[in-house]
Amino acid sequence: MQNGGKPERIGKIITRIMARQGFQRQIAQELLESAWLEAVGETLAGQTQLGTLRRGTLEIFIRHKLLEQELSFRQVELVQALNTAIGENKIKRLRYTLMQ
Repeated sequence: MQNGGKPERIGKIITRIMARQGFQRQIAQELLESAWLEAVGETLAGQTQLGTLRRGTLEIFIRHKLLEQELSFRQVELVQALNTAIGENKIKRLRYTLMQ
């Protein structure tokens, strides 16, 4: 119990436990990957891999340089689609990195 002896809602307790266990991060990553697949399609998604989201920049690993140009043309559309899917405006830009 918190809040001066008042019972705490079960949803808050579960959310806190999940956050401690890293489940929220895992769920968010899976949601983002699903949104990416939907936004770019199966062919392009198969040639890319999502990296980390830091300070509003989502890193996208790409198999070849031509993908960078194609995805850059669609950046505004892709950022909007991803933010809509995750329900937040966390993503401001996409950064492309060539896979090694």
